[in-house]
Amino acid sequence: MRIPNDQNMAQNNTSDTLDLIFGGHDHSYYIDLNKETNVHTTKSGTDFECFTNLTVLLGVEKEDFEEFKNALDESLKDKDHLTQT
Repeated sequence: MRIPNDQNMAQNNTSDTLDLIFGGHDHSYYIDLNKETNVHTTKSGTDFECFTNLTVLLGVEKEDFEEFKNALDESLKDKDHLTQT
């Protein structure tokens, strides 16, 4: 699917079990969080130009996750090759 299709699926999510849309082929690297449905979308680009390192944390308390996320966000600040919305 293309980015608009992924955005539509994230926007219209009514399930409690869908947290992540992890897509492949598109023409740019893309990450997004739909704040209304709390669904993350990640696209890895095309032709192996970009890769995604996906870390899945299970059984982690929300406070610990927030600390991890803040550290990750800080480490990605200077990455000019990423497109974040």
